[in-house]
Amino acid sequence: MLALTWTEMGSPTWAEASSPRTALLCSAWLLTDSFSAQQHSGSLQVHQTLSVELDQLLKALSFPKKKPALLSAAILRFLRTALQQNFSSALVALAPSGSQPLPAPEDNILAPLGTSQVLALVIGLQNLLVQKDPLLSQGCVGCLEALLDYVYARSPDLALHMASQPWNRFLLFTLLDAGENSFLRSEILRLMTLFVRYNSSSVLSHEEVGHVLQVAALADLSTLSNTTRRALRDFFLQVQSMGLLINHSTTQTLQASLEGLSLSAFSDHPLPQDMLCLGGVASFTSRGCGSREFRSATSACSRVLEMDFLQFLAFFFVLLLSGVGATGTLRTSMDPSLEIYKKMFEVKRREQLLALKNLAQLNDVYQQYKILDVMLKGLFKVLEDSRTVLIAANVLPDGPFPQDEKLKDAFSHVVENTAFFGDVVLRFPRIVHHYFDHNSNWNLLIRWGISFCNQTGVFDQGTHSRILSLMAQELGVSEKDSDFQNPFKIDHPEFIPSTDPFQKALREEEKRRKKEEKRKEIRKGPRISRSQSEL
Repeated sequence: MLALTWTEMGSPTWAEASSPRTALLCSAWLLTDSFSAQQHSGSLQVHQTLSVELDQLLKALSFPKKKPALLSAAILRFLRTALQQNFSSALVALAPSGSQPLPAPEDNILAPLGTSQVLALVIGLQNLLVQKDPLLSQGCVGCLEALLDYVYARSPDLALHMASQPWNRFLLFTLLDAGENSFLRSEILRLMTLFVRYNSSSVLSHEEVGHVLQVAALADLSTLSNTTRRALRDFFLQVQSMGLLINHSTTQTLQASLEGLSLSAFSDHPLPQDMLCLGGVASFTSRGCGSREFRSATSACSRVLEMDFLQFLAFFFVLLLSGVGATGTLRTSMDPSLEIYKKMFEVKRREQLLALKNLAQLNDVYQQYKILDVMLKGLFKVLEDSRTVLIAANVLPDGPFPQDEKLKDAFSHVVENTAFFGDVVLRFPRIVHHYFDHNSNWNLLIRWGISFCNQTGVFDQGTHSRILSLMAQELGVSEKDSDFQNPFKIDHPEFIPSTDPFQKALREEEKRRKKEEKRKEIRKGPRISRSQSEL
């Protein structure tokens, strides 16, 4: 039954949530998850083992096609349980699909997962998160929690590196709304708790943690849902355990507010945080439930499924700004950490290029300006910070690959952000020139970045070998070759739409921004104020 999930992907009714086949598949995944959890916790005897193709499972989440949110959530629930059980379920056997190449030595420690599979899964979870579907968000955060715990138990350095990447910060910004208390949602609080647990101060600074606690202390917690209050309490306890409680007054106020809520507020027929349900089928991951709790959960399920979930397309390329590791192709070291960075670099580059292609196909120049404005500011901030770290530590681009975790991050941030900026420059030259040409600091930073990358050996061979030269010529930081041509100009419609409405909107937006800049310059000049008698 579960194998039908992969064979049904081409069906015309695949994306219909109301399809009987979709409902049947959701029930199958939830039942399998529930049975696996109960068998594992009770060490029950198994008479027949179910087999699930691990590669197909990861592919469905890492490269998600359009599918009902509930089905994705059901698969997420199953994978979370498998991760929590360390893939040791006696009921469900996760097998590779067909003949697979032998795993690299550095992958053995993560078996049955590979490093590239882990990284692709993280990116897939991020892409699902930015859809801001309430059901998917809870499932994605839960799966991310289990995945980081699984990786940390086997490779702490890799887990800490994954959690501390600045693109997680952009993920938070994408999920937050404009409201002051927009972080008071259970999935946001759980995500912040995760970053605090792994000491990811580059994602969530200590000052920002203090601000969150301060706003939470002033909020009326009685208006929050039970799930959100539990998530807030977990966040507070995690911050407390990490020794990040600085403001004594805020700490006491929030602690009093949390303690002031009666225990019944946390247990009055709650929908358990580790449960997903479909009709009368409820799936629990780590603990059993009594008949009363199950009946309460079943009735709550019917209410959850009646919600009209909002789904919309969100651009996720801002999540891909910072590097996850780049290595020089001329380096001969077989350092396992270096091989991990190689794979992370290639996976991240593919996702960056795919995201840029999706953005280029959006015929909304106003939205493109807005997104690129925010993205470029973030990119150069990361580049500047990384440059400072590398120079302070006297790291040479053509020297030994840094072994310190902080220096590794800074090295990879420079390499990947420089390459990614090259992709943006070539695909959106007009928009980039609008911001770049008048920013001398960016000019100096990218000149340094190009020089640094040219000496690392990363771009000497392979598909990324020409990106630095083309970018430098397009920006004018190096002399243009006589035959220079931007390969992504208007005559390449697969990347930049050449429809008349798009070009017209682009020209109009450029005119509007130039007028706005002129008005700002006029305002900066001297003014003659009228005297009170003249008014």
